[in-house]
Amino acid sequence: MVVADPTVALTEALREEDVAQLWQASPWGARLLTTTGGERIQVVYPGRRNLGPGPDFLDAIIALEGRRLRHGHVEVHTAASAWRAHGHAADPAYDRVILHVVWEDDGPVAGGPLRTLALAEHFGGSFPEQYAAQSLPTFQPCADLHTKADAMTVGMLFAALGERRLRAKAERLRAAIDHQGPEQALYAALLDALGYSRNREPFRQLSEGLPWPVAAAFLHGKRGAAQYGEALFLGAAGLLPSQRGNGPGGGMTANGNTTGRGGVTRGGGVTRGGGETRGGGTTRGGGTTRGGGTTCRAPTAGEDAYAAALERRWRELRVEPVVSASAWDRRGARPANAPARRVAAAGILCARLAQMGPVAACLALHQEADPPQTLRQAVAAFALPASASDYWAAHWDVGVPMRGAPQSLIGAERAREMLVNVVLPFVIAYGEISGDGGLADWAITLFRRAPGAGANRLVRAMRDDVFGLPPKFTPLTAARQQGLLHVYHAWCREKRCDTCAVGKFLAKE
Repeated sequence: MVVADPTVALTEALREEDVAQLWQASPWGARLLTTTGGERIQVVYPGRRNLGPGPDFLDAIIALEGRRLRHGHVEVHTAASAWRAHGHAADPAYDRVILHVVWEDDGPVAGGPLRTLALAEHFGGSFPEQYAAQSLPTFQPCADLHTKADAMTVGMLFAALGERRLRAKAERLRAAIDHQGPEQALYAALLDALGYSRNREPFRQLSEGLPWPVAAAFLHGKRGAAQYGEALFLGAAGLLPSQRGNGPGGGMTANGNTTGRGGVTRGGGVTRGGGETRGGGTTRGGGTTRGGGTTCRAPTAGEDAYAAALERRWRELRVEPVVSASAWDRRGARPANAPARRVAAAGILCARLAQMGPVAACLALHQEADPPQTLRQAVAAFALPASASDYWAAHWDVGVPMRGAPQSLIGAERAREMLVNVVLPFVIAYGEISGDGGLADWAITLFRRAPGAGANRLVRAMRDDVFGLPPKFTPLTAARQQGLLHVYHAWCREKRCDTCAVGKFLAKE
């Protein structure tokens, strides 16, 4: 009778979640572990669990031979071969992976990370079931913050740290103003804010290849400036249908590739008969989508006409593209945040700002003395509700409709983030350069009064997992949100607990 190798059988039964639980628990403490390459490492911090796309643990810290620290991400699999099978070697999202943690080493990994840690070797091939079954603690040692200070004190602490982050942003913008001038510096910062983390680089290229004086010259006083803004920015970004291998009349698949009229998908899935798409989201009959949030049916006559108008305006402007379509990252983005929608939003917003200039538009907010009213006006100045574009309210790419209710191009929440991250730091920097101290005081006052935007994954992790703050204990104003982000970037990311402002505060209590 042939007996199966128990390690292989165990690996087949294990889930990646089980291995991730074991890694998060780090039951080996400070003991040195040996990688498959014979390198000795120590786990200083296993990383922050990532529930979104990309590596499983973010911002981990390991010590090589117990001394040299390395910071980066950790990817977890049951077997080493999964790295290649999952296509991580060619995915830039995994470039910062410093350790591949697996249960079993089933052979060399071509194109994999330098270090692979096979946990089975450290547990005699027997998986410690208690770590897969138990509920692991998620709080860090500083999670007792709310037990050592009252809500007002904690709120003031994070708000003060948020102002540090605000002033650091103002310093960077001041340097940009000195180098590029105020209009270009503000324009580039606004485009950067539209790029989110994955598309900041192509938006940087767009702001440099299509500088503000050029964009303003095309859009200032132009009849139908918003539509020309869409065409100008989509064309400069390389995102018009003709620039992606398809003329007006073709749509885009759910992964950004193009489709022809007859239903044959180019480069994406295959559409058949009445519209059923395989590979990039499923549409049946009239184009109802299952699971993907988009439909890949052939464009309607009205959609064809809109795409043709964009192409016609782009040719009329006679501008060369400055970014290639391949530069835009669509991975993990909700349809409402797809690159084409963000670029179209930039075009419409800049068409609006071109009428008086972005700097003048920001300074005009200073004329309102009432902070709540100023905040409302600021959000209105940078938001683009669904009514700003009937087409983009219902599409996530040229020719690709979205399901559900119409979507804003720049919602109120995103406009508040732009206010806090760009406009107010810019006003502080501009006031300091121009010698107008009142501008800086006004911006700081507005910052302190601004409500928080929707908490992103990192803010929630800092509030809930690091500090264990009950949501109602310290309401997240904009200043407090920025304070949590400041703590993460200044100290938590590299586990510099000995110099952390919150740690010093706790030590005094």
